Amino acid sequence: DGSAAPARKMYVTVVGGGNSTPIFAALAKLAGHDVAVLTRKPESWSKTIGFVNEDSGYLDGQEKLEAEIDLVTSDPAECIPQSDMIFIAGLPIHHNPAVLKSIAPHLDREKKVFVGSIC
Repeated sequence: DGSAAPARKMYVTVVGGGNSTPIFAALAKLAGHDVAVLTRKPESWSKTIGFVNEDSGYLDGQEKLEAEIDLVTSDPAECIPQSDMIFIAGLPIHHNPAVLKSIAPHLDREKKVFVGSIC
């Protein structure tokens, strides 16, 4: 299935529902991580996500990548506490403060959690 065992398996939460969300979530899952998508509209998502690769020089020219992620939810309590890495994906940048405020109460303060943003 193209997946590989990561050096360290992580729980990755991708926050948002933009164009980059299925790409990043599928790549993280195919790399062997547990993956959740946190979105306002989970009913619009399937756990099977992926993308069409239009760059023949990327990912060994694979045309379509697809993966079955672990969770799609609108409730940060279901995915943020166990997250090792959180990416805000495909949201307009001015939404980041509100998103960070909504996930902050659910962060495990006893461990290092990487938080980033991608477009």
